[in-house]
Amino acid sequence: MKKLYYLLAGLILATALVSCEKKPTTDLGMDPMDVMKGAKISVTVPEVSIPMSTIEEVDPWVIPGENRGGNRTCAEVADEFSIILDKPVAFDLCGEKVDYEDDEFASGFPAGLHVWIHDGYHVAFDIGGDCLEIGGEYYKVGAVIVKGSNQANVYFYDGGTYFDMGLAAPGDKHMVSNLTFCFVSCDPQEEPPLVIALKSHLEREGYEFPVGVSGGINYDDPHGIHYNIFIPEELNTYDFLLFPSSLGNIIGDITAFDWEDGGVHYLEVTVDTDEDEWLFGHTYLYVGSLAGLLDPPPPPLRYSDYPFQQEVESPSPGSRTFTLTYDEIFP
Repeated sequence: MKKLYYLLAGLILATALVSCEKKPTTDLGMDPMDVMKGAKISVTVPEVSIPMSTIEEVDPWVIPGENRGGNRTCAEVADEFSIILDKPVAFDLCGEKVDYEDDEFASGFPAGLHVWIHDGYHVAFDIGGDCLEIGGEYYKVGAVIVKGSNQANVYFYDGGTYFDMGLAAPGDKHMVSNLTFCFVSCDPQEEPPLVIALKSHLEREGYEFPVGVSGGINYDDPHGIHYNIFIPEELNTYDFLLFPSSLGNIIGDITAFDWEDGGVHYLEVTVDTDEDEWLFGHTYLYVGSLAGLLDPPPPPLRYSDYPFQQEVESPSPGSRTFTLTYDEIFP
């Protein structure tokens, strides 16, 4: 697996959280397409950039601002996206840039905000299994400013988000130099999003030690396991793949849905195969936050440590079903 750096220092609110008030803009106008060519210029109009984020599939924007070196503030982001979206945009808490040097961040992010670099330069973040608590108030991420060279990509999350991956500086280049997080209010009673990953030992005549894994978002797990974002109040269906999953051998599916009964919130996850000749052995299920799945990198959480498991004395036919409560998932 490619290196994942889990770079979380202590809580340094005095330098990492600032006013959301915007300063006057004094940029000189030049061609925004030159941003991708590395020219030392500023932009006068917002432009869609690359790369799209991996999980939320958000297109970043390069926006104008006061700083000619490309640094942007949360207040500038709020002003520009109010125009882009044609509706009022505001952040409830604004972060200050945190520099990235020598493969680490120079100062800390608020406690509970997990930030790391994957593939050498892509940014990932997660606030865990609940809203982020800062100074007695609750937040989630409303925007991330990824600075590189002399420009910055702005990833804006309308309504806020708990996590995302695949963020980078303009042009998707190896040039992350600093990050700024902008926060919006979060309801602590809101149930956080879940990620689901699964692995099962299998048996079938003609196959030696076969293994089935969940398809979905690839995070270079050495066991070929992918993860999926669970969407509440819907029937979620994911591919069940024969390892190595890179071959795309779909042998069944994984379904997940939730419901409430007597004030208890349940989640049911079932894995089944398309052909009865497949027998299920030990089955391992992860349900929880993205940070919980990847913590502590490197290496990734091993499937043998997944919180929900069904072990059998010998492989047997049929499906495997896990019925969980949210209290079990986030104890």
